[in-house]
Amino acid sequence: MDIDKDELAMDPAWPYLQIVYDLLLKFVASSNTDPKVVKKYLDHSFVFRLLELFDYEGPREREALKKILCRIYRKFMVHWPFIRKTFIEKEPKLAGTVIKGLLKYWPATNSQKEVMFLGELEEVLEVTNGVEFQRTMVPLFRRITLRINNSHFHVKISLFSYL
Repeated sequence: MDIDKDELAMDPAWPYLQIVYDLLLKFVASSNTDPKVVKKYLDHSFVFRLLELFDYEGPREREALKKILCRIYRKFMVHWPFIRKTFIEKEPKLAGTVIKGLLKYWPATNSQKEVMFLGELEEVLEVTNGVEFQRTMVPLFRRITLRINNSHFHVKISLFSYL
């Protein structure tokens, strides 16, 4: 542990917090950890509390949280929609970035995934404010139009809910 004197002055608890964050990161990242055990304890409530810690100004703590949440995000798909939605609720300006990112990875080759994807997109749009929606509506509706013309009927039904 390298501890900078300036950062210690900012938060005297950091050395102890760092140990906890390092242990949590190792627990989440470990290939030896049983995913069922992790899912049991890393539920939406836990993830939400981690996300709330981003309000803290300490740069080291924010960096540690970012690493942990990125690992949770990559490893546990069940948390993807929740994390995106919570980020947008905390910072509405992120909605446009999230929507554009989702549009980039639209699963056009698998109709089941596309229907699930549309449900997730709908959740993001529900928490998107008008200004951010206006910034993304042209590419969004272009994609919807393309997919209506080329999609499976289940996808078309989901897409028509946007119109």
